[in-house]
Amino acid sequence: MREGVAALLLRLGLGGTLVWLGLDVLLNVSPVTRIASRFGVLTGMFGMTAPQIAESLGWLHIVLGIGLILGIFVRLVAVLVVLLTLLAIARMGVFDLAKSKDFGIIGGALWLMLTGSTLFSIDSFLANVRTLVWLAPDLPAGRLANMFLGIGLGAVFLLNGALTFFQIGTLAGMLQNDPLLALLRQQFTPMLIAQVLGGVQIVLGLLLVLGWIRVVAGTLAALLIAVFMARLGMLDSMLLKDPALLSVALAIATLGLPSSTGRHNIGRSMRSRRASSR
Repeated sequence: MREGVAALLLRLGLGGTLVWLGLDVLLNVSPVTRIASRFGVLTGMFGMTAPQIAESLGWLHIVLGIGLILGIFVRLVAVLVVLLTLLAIARMGVFDLAKSKDFGIIGGALWLMLTGSTLFSIDSFLANVRTLVWLAPDLPAGRLANMFLGIGLGAVFLLNGALTFFQIGTLAGMLQNDPLLALLRQQFTPMLIAQVLGGVQIVLGLLLVLGWIRVVAGTLAALLIAVFMARLGMLDSMLLKDPALLSVALAIATLGLPSSTGRHNIGRSMRSRRASSR
């Protein structure tokens, strides 16, 4: 049950983010055209202009997003999402607050690629089709899939924490003008607040990468992401990928909960201990 809920959260979060990114690309073709001009391989292979590449990338994001939301060929779509995101990282880099979030998307997509999802999905109707067995089954999430999930989101927090210290002056200036932090600024300097924020992100990133106390780490990560989303708003270009990261954090917290089998085993062992002590 945990795996099914986690997969649904990831599908909705990643799928919604991809659709949103695709719409943003289509509505802002000119800025994306400058980025698309870097994909010279596509221009050479297919004879596409930079605006055509930008529009194609926008539609591709939307199609992949809808595929995840509806739950159709989830594992195949997840593979394409990983490849698309790796291509973006290869061309754009990750040493940026917005670009570093791609690791979280890759982690979530790898988890779906390894486990699949049939909870409230079209794949549930395809589960008995023998030729599509690799695309549709709802397999139990293994350690490798959970590891990818934690490493992906953990890398985002580690990179953002490191970038916070590299750009400490800029962040401190932003905190200086934030009205919500007026009470904190009476006790602490904006520089100290920025350092604490960077340190918290690094510690949280390490917990996620190592897979320790997943319920706590995932919940804290979700709360931190939600605060940033509520503070800056969804229309901020830096936060377009945050719904995907929020779904990854919630999935990690969900997977960290004890399973019903685990609870039964704990209860059984406690009863046997009491019986033996008598």
